[in-house]
Amino acid sequence: MEKKEAIKEKKVELPVVSKIVPEKIAVIKTGGKQYLVKEGIELKVELLKDQKILNFDDILNGYKVSAEIIETKKSDKVIVFKYKNKTGRRKNKGHRQIMTKIKITKIA
Repeated sequence: MEKKEAIKEKKVELPVVSKIVPEKIAVIKTGGKQYLVKEGIELKVELLKDQKILNFDDILNGYKVSAEIIETKKSDKVIVFKYKNKTGRRKNKGHRQIMTKIKITKIA
C-alpha cells in the first residue's frame, strides 16, 4: 500500500514542448520537377537565369522560399548508345545538362 501511495504522490515534470521549434520544410517546383527543401541545404537544379537571389513559392503551405545561386556548370556526361542487331548499326552520342547549384537561405 505504501508503495502505491508513493507512486501517486510523485510528480514527474514533463518537458516543455512549446519551446521546440520544428524545422520548416517546403516543396518548390523548378524545371518541371519538385524538390523537398529546408533552410541551409544545397541542391542541383536545371539551368536557371543569372540572378543573385531566387524566389520560389511553396506548393504545400504557401511559404515564400529564397535561394541564392552558388555556381552554374555542366553535369556529368550521359552516354546514349543506339545499336541495331544484324545490320551493324551503331550510334554513340553524349549529352551534358547544364545544372545550377543553389542554396536555400530563407523559408518564410
